[in-house]
Amino acid sequence: MNEIGCDAKRGAALSWPAAIVFDMDGTLLDTERVSLLAWRATEEATGHRMPEGFYETMIGQSEAGYRARLAAVMPAECDLDAFVREANDRYRRLLHEAPVPHKKGLVALLDFLRAAAVPLAVATSTSRRLAEAKLEYAGLGGRFAALVCGDEVADSKPHPEIFARAVSALGAAPERCLAVEDSPNGVLAATAAGIPTILVPDIAPVPPEVRARAAAVLPDLDAVREALEAARRAGQSRQPEEA
Repeated sequence: MNEIGCDAKRGAALSWPAAIVFDMDGTLLDTERVSLLAWRATEEATGHRMPEGFYETMIGQSEAGYRARLAAVMPAECDLDAFVREANDRYRRLLHEAPVPHKKGLVALLDFLRAAAVPLAVATSTSRRLAEAKLEYAGLGGRFAALVCGDEVADSKPHPEIFARAVSALGAAPERCLAVEDSPNGVLAATAAGIPTILVPDIAPVPPEVRARAAAVLPDLDAVREALEAARRAGQSRQPEEA
């Protein structure tokens, strides 16, 4: 893929994909802010605080992945099981109190890809039970041909397993697909699986070395749709020449 820039890459020219794999939280759904509220409230309620900036490094990881890291940084007097359970309970309650919010441009992007018959998958570190519930609450049930979840893989993002399984489920070669991610852990996982990746940053800071691995860095899903529309037009214009 050609790379040009916002952050030197904003207008990157993308190839038309055989399939697309999306992250869920922070990419499809605006739920990372909800999760952050739950974890901050848990810190206030318990008096136990994560190190500054630690929450952002958890984004994109499965519960098993971030629990192991929490165990290494939380004070000995913190009951880690109770701490994580309270944060998760608060998160679920918040999700039930209001509609699960979409990221900007989501429905228009999914409608465009459905009309173009592009197979879609979700690769999320969330457990299957919660992932399916969130997609249903968000009105996205039936939109994706495959769903691979954090409790179904041995290794959490940034390990590539979850993306490798997603493209396998779609029956496509990784290099002919696209991934769409918001977090450093997700970008590292998708690119390690050999999938060109669009980064749409959310609340997690993305270091320059991770941005450099992305095929494009775009501000929202409307911009993703516009880039894919351009890729489709470019592909169609080349077909007569190739014939």
